[in-house]
Amino acid sequence: MLILDNLTKFNIYLNTNLKFASASSFLQAKIKLSKKWVK
Repeated sequence: MLILDNLTKFNIYLNTNLKFASASSFLQAKIKLSKKWVK
């Protein structure tokens, strides 16, 4: 059961990191677009 619990925690950790990574890359893309529009 300990291994299963660790796997669950690892999956949650991965999912959280993926959401954070996609959100930050989306923000970076938005910033790049707005910089293009300003120029």
